[in-house]
Amino acid sequence: MAQTINHYEASLKREITKVYKSAFGKGPEDTTVRVFDNIIFVKFVGGFSPVEQYLMASKEGAQIVYKIRDEILIDQSAAYFPVVEDIIKIKVEQARYTIGEKDSAIYLCMICEDNILQAAG
Repeated sequence: MAQTINHYEASLKREITKVYKSAFGKGPEDTTVRVFDNIIFVKFVGGFSPVEQYLMASKEGAQIVYKIRDEILIDQSAAYFPVVEDIIKIKVEQARYTIGEKDSAIYLCMICEDNILQAAG
């Protein structure tokens, strides 16, 4: 079973990173993907552009970046669904994201309709 989990995580990492790069024109420095039951957690590190990084240095600038990212990421999260569903063969019901206050990483959580690990086994 561990090999299946690792295979899913590696495949999801590769494909989700491609979708991110196509949407933002710049990929994250690192992407981490973890699968638990019916949940997929994704962490994008270093996904902000130089302009966004500069703006993040001030409270007002950070609010601007968050507002822009809210618009883009909320629309963009649905673009991950077909890619993820093709890999895990389970429907993704919803996705939510947040930006880490201390590390400025982007955290994405996708909830699937069934337990991914049980479906694989």
